[in-house]
Amino acid sequence: MNLAFVSALIKLAAQRINGQGKFLQPGTVAPFIIDAPFGELDETYRKATVNFLPENSEQLVLLLSSSHWRGTVGEDIKNKVGKEYILLSHKKNTRGNKPLDEIIIDGVKVNQSIYNSSFEGTSIFEVK
Repeated sequence: MNLAFVSALIKLAAQRINGQGKFLQPGTVAPFIIDAPFGELDETYRKATVNFLPENSEQLVLLLSSSHWRGTVGEDIKNKVGKEYILLSHKKNTRGNKPLDEIIIDGVKVNQSIYNSSFEGTSIFEVK
């Protein structure tokens, strides 16, 4: 329900791009940025949401964990993805027994945790 409401607001803003009036400002084409939209959904609603989101937004930015991407979500939406990025966590300390947080993207293994880095923070890596 929340996704439909936000999609409707974004659509209304786009329709009002040339709007005039005393009470409403002109609209704009806005991206739909959403964090973990598939986390609490069962398989049926997940598939429906995967189809609904791209069809109801000009630009869609999904913030997903690797577990949300794997399986039905990734396969069903992959052909609609223009750009794909991964966030890499940089740490100055040594790895020790900590995991590398490996993820496989299009057959390529990527470590999401970078140890012995020259800085502490996050970098963005373009996958596609």
